[in-house]
Amino acid sequence: FTPAQIYGGVTLNYAVGGLNPEAVKRALSGDFAKHTKCIWMPSTDSAWQYKWQNKQGGIRILDKGKLKHEVEEIIGIVTGAPHQVAIATSHLSQEERLAITEACTKAGVDIIITHATQEMTAITMEEAKEFVRMGAWLELAQTSIMGTPIVGAGWGVNFNFAIRLIEEIGPTHIILVTDSGMPGAKPVWAARMLIMVLMAHGVSEDAVNMMAKDNPARVFGI
Repeated sequence: FTPAQIYGGVTLNYAVGGLNPEAVKRALSGDFAKHTKCIWMPSTDSAWQYKWQNKQGGIRILDKGKLKHEVEEIIGIVTGAPHQVAIATSHLSQEERLAITEACTKAGVDIIITHATQEMTAITMEEAKEFVRMGAWLELAQTSIMGTPIVGAGWGVNFNFAIRLIEEIGPTHIILVTDSGMPGAKPVWAARMLIMVLMAHGVSEDAVNMMAKDNPARVFGI
């Protein structure tokens, strides 16, 4: 048995006050500091997800086309964190993702375009190349490209597009994750399945190691 080091982060949904700089400060201070590696923008409470669900409201990170002051403050807090921390886009709209990517790269903060092939947050090949040009990382999630016995139903799961992204973008700007931990999607099983299937479709072991290990270690300073 080899012990594993566990890291975490905070997602800026309503449960922590939304775009709450104080929640980010707490996550990046004291005993939490060295274990907090990612600050996720709103996911289930984002205005973009609410729109998909035909709901009113939700959290937007833009005000009249510009980043809200709270978001700028959060980026500043991450920039000054005692350890390397990344920001992830979660369930933001394309307009919001472009704005925060520009701000993060300008501030020297790694920005991750979350589950880039999931229907609600999917990007085109042209958008993927633009994000990479801007300095962002593209995240490919097992649940988004293979589906699960429960949440996969009804999703626009596009495995072939994920393979194309790896082939055309290359592994140097891609991170593999599971996005699991929910019913029907156990993290270790999901990671194993994703790696097996990618390699069965011609993705090399070196490329898998880069996307699953080397790139995340670089982003999170591990």
